[in-house]
Amino acid sequence: MQTVRNLVVYMSDGLRWDHHPKRVSELGTTFRTIASSLHTPSAIASMFTGQYLPSHGIRGFTDSLGSGRQTVLDWFPNTGLSESPGNFNEIVYANLLGRYDSISLGDIEEPFGWFMRDAGGHAPYDGFDERLQTDETVRSYLKKHAGDEEQMRADYAAGIESSVDRFERFVLKPLEEKGIRDETLVVFLSDHGQMLGEYGHVGESYPACPEIVYVPTTLVHPSLETTMSEDLFRHVDLKPTIAGI
Repeated sequence: MQTVRNLVVYMSDGLRWDHHPKRVSELGTTFRTIASSLHTPSAIASMFTGQYLPSHGIRGFTDSLGSGRQTVLDWFPNTGLSESPGNFNEIVYANLLGRYDSISLGDIEEPFGWFMRDAGGHAPYDGFDERLQTDETVRSYLKKHAGDEEQMRADYAAGIESSVDRFERFVLKPLEEKGIRDETLVVFLSDHGQMLGEYGHVGESYPACPEIVYVPTTLVHPSLETTMSEDLFRHVDLKPTIAGI
């Protein structure tokens, strides 16, 4: 592999394996991935530390990955989070990842480790603007649409497409403009999936089922093949994989 100086992790929230967008899978090597948790903060902690919940101890949105616990971002002299938190990311960026500052990819200095949590397939599906702000709550959306699976699935698919648009705008474009895409390993992944009426359920976290447990991971770099790997990946594999690279 060519020299990798930078790392970008883009998490499209709530993206299930069977809805992984072709626009992303065509960019690199894609793995079917086992989520380490069905709850966002615990899943992010597993991705970043390579540990399961009993070891990293992150159970909820008010927990914090303190400075004593090393993450994949800490391997780089410069670290940062996306500047697009909206009301979707306020609690995650302030608590779970509060030790890192918000900065755009266009402004961060090399070499860097950078993370963005995007709304992806999170309810209210397709209800977020470019700054990840939404006026509708999860509860109000599901109360309104949970009985209309056709509309819900259409909104979910539109939300995923919007997530890829933001991935191109906030990640790929800035890397290309700075001329450092070849020096940057980009990871596109998700924390957990969503149920869209399967088993009589909608949403996430319960019950554990393939629609929630299986998510995609795509590694993007010029030296990596564009392929669907037959190997099974896990959230906790991200840290040792990046270490190997």
